[in-house]
Amino acid sequence: MSGFKIVVLVCVIYNVIALTYRYLINTRKLKPNKLSNLFYKDDESFKKSWEKTKGKGMLKHIVKGTIIMTAMMGVIGIYFSLNKLSMYGETQNQTVSTALLMGVILGVLISLMQWYFENDRYSLLKEKAKVESEN
Repeated sequence: MSGFKIVVLVCVIYNVIALTYRYLINTRKLKPNKLSNLFYKDDESFKKSWEKTKGKGMLKHIVKGTIIMTAMMGVIGIYFSLNKLSMYGETQNQTVSTALLMGVILGVLISLMQWYFENDRYSLLKEKAKVESEN
């Protein structure tokens, strides 16, 4: 199985799990727990966790996301190297370094996008609560 197919498969599986947790939590068939919070957070738990994250700062959020993504890509790079597969058309001895570089780039980009999307979600939830409290 090629690397691209693995990435697509992981993305599809992740989204199916996230949507399943979202449905189960919103229909109150499942209480939020640590495992479900990895995939979906209801509004109240999201507000609490985002206030903590925002308090720690954007830089810490980006650094943490970059370290996690770099570690994951490093593991993928080692797997590719041990199985004599190449990544992005690079030679065999460049596979791990290419994976680590991609991990840093993806980690920064995903962390930045996550920061802005979650900040936007938090702002919308605060506005919604403000409107509901006025009525």
